[in-house]
Amino acid sequence: MSGLALTSALLAGSGSVSYTSSDPRGTLLTAQALLEHGTFALDAYPQAVSGYQVMTRASHPFYAYPPGTPIAALPAVAIARLAGLDMARAEDDDTVQRALAALTVGLTAVLASSLAVRWLPWPLAVTLAGIFVFGTPVMSTMGTALWSTNLTVVAASAALVLLSKDDTAARPGRAAAIGALLGFACWCRPTAILLAGLVILWQCGRAVTAPPSDRRPAIVGVLSLSAAVAVPLALLILMSWLTYGTWLPDYYIGTRLAANDRFATALMAHLVSPSRGLLNFAPAVAVALAVALLSPRRVLHVPLATLALVWIAIHLAVVSRFFIWWGGYSYGSRLLVDVLPGVFVVSCAAAAAVRSGSRRWRVAGLIALIAAGAAGIWINSVQGLFNPATAAWNASPSIDRFPGYAFDWRLPQFLATSARLNDRLRRHDRWLRAPLEPDTDYTAQSTRLQFFDWSSVEDVDGSPLKKSIQRTASVRFLIGEGMLHGAERMMLTLSIAAERPLAGQVWFNGRRIAQVTIAGPGPENYVIGIPRALVRTIEYDVLESNLLEWRGMLARDDAPILLRALRVHAAGRRAS
Repeated sequence: MSGLALTSALLAGSGSVSYTSSDPRGTLLTAQALLEHGTFALDAYPQAVSGYQVMTRASHPFYAYPPGTPIAALPAVAIARLAGLDMARAEDDDTVQRALAALTVGLTAVLASSLAVRWLPWPLAVTLAGIFVFGTPVMSTMGTALWSTNLTVVAASAALVLLSKDDTAARPGRAAAIGALLGFACWCRPTAILLAGLVILWQCGRAVTAPPSDRRPAIVGVLSLSAAVAVPLALLILMSWLTYGTWLPDYYIGTRLAANDRFATALMAHLVSPSRGLLNFAPAVAVALAVALLSPRRVLHVPLATLALVWIAIHLAVVSRFFIWWGGYSYGSRLLVDVLPGVFVVSCAAAAAVRSGSRRWRVAGLIALIAAGAAGIWINSVQGLFNPATAAWNASPSIDRFPGYAFDWRLPQFLATSARLNDRLRRHDRWLRAPLEPDTDYTAQSTRLQFFDWSSVEDVDGSPLKKSIQRTASVRFLIGEGMLHGAERMMLTLSIAAERPLAGQVWFNGRRIAQVTIAGPGPENYVIGIPRALVRTIEYDVLESNLLEWRGMLARDDAPILLRALRVHAAGRRAS
């Protein structure tokens, strides 16, 4: 167990990929401000950190992320200051962050091993813990920076270890320790409140079903647990009011959950997308999920498995509501790292289920675990730690502007190389053009439209137009996500004519959306409603354009249509 912890910590500390300049930049600086100035405000370091990592309250700059990790880092920063390091210097901040990140990885290894031995024999428990640490985002996320999620995972894992030691409701002392750990986790990440609430409900259920002789101490344990969670939360509210003048820090405000109308997209991304999907970045989790689906009763026989599955499901639903559901500049499924302790509980339950099965079942499970574990270790402990191109993948082009690249199977993040990134950027630049603006007429001369099987621009009665030169002619264009935010439809207005009466079909992105009869040469406007789900947007449908086609009704009818202009706008916008 100690060997696993030491090895994982040393590996994390030796990685060449670093995200310390991302969200975590400001964590240790806040700790230094607390040490030297007695305040969370960063007024003393005006040049050290800026941009989205800083928020301004009462004319003072503050670190924009939760306060738990800066507080926990106070001893380490104090030692670093004695050694002459300054958290205002990026290189010193990186050094201390990486050391603390490595420490959290080692602690997670110890806690995972301690949890697994509750249900599995020691060799299998340590093996599974090793795959969990080296073959999941525990290594590739927690090992690359001191994210706010690092201590959340440590605290949640410790709470689960303590929770697993009782077959009934936890005794008061242990319950208070569990509550204190969960309360501290809430100081580090707001999503930790999910686990805290579920554990309280779980313990209530255990207390109700406890034997009469154990019921009284079980109820006292529930009260101790609840109080131990409530006190840190009350202190967080008090600190926020005294520091920021708000009941909660901005990072905890629920408006972060209300801006995303791409819930289904985000949900699929967190699970199976090539560059943010947990099942791709932690293949062993896919094996555990398969076992849970094939043998649910055996898996749920492990006491904490049900709690873990509910936690995972709720957490997944919550982070899929985040506006920046892809987690910004990061590696893999960063926003699911908080819930990895629960994932590990399910993995242990799956291993226990396989172990209790037939010999054929055990052999198949072992082979699947070895293959998935090896793949996960390569993805996280090799590519995630030592391949700088995987970090550059976020910026070339920017994942924050084009989150659709999370779904791009042509270049998953863990397969990134400099040459592949350059090729992708060239494809992107060839495809990219300005999207159409709402309620703007785009004529046959517009450079925002790409015409296929149309004539050159002709001037007819002072108006530019193009004539179709095939029975099937098409126009390609891009649409921005912002134009359709909250809308149910996109309305397309076509200004078209024909040299004689003509019937045809209008197709959009491979689907017929209208049948049109053109009266004659006089231009007329035809308004067509297109379902929102059918429209490709520049942010999500990367390297793909919207394809508008005209298809003549009769093969022998080759009379051209005359396109003068088109216009788009959103319709059926839902109330926010």
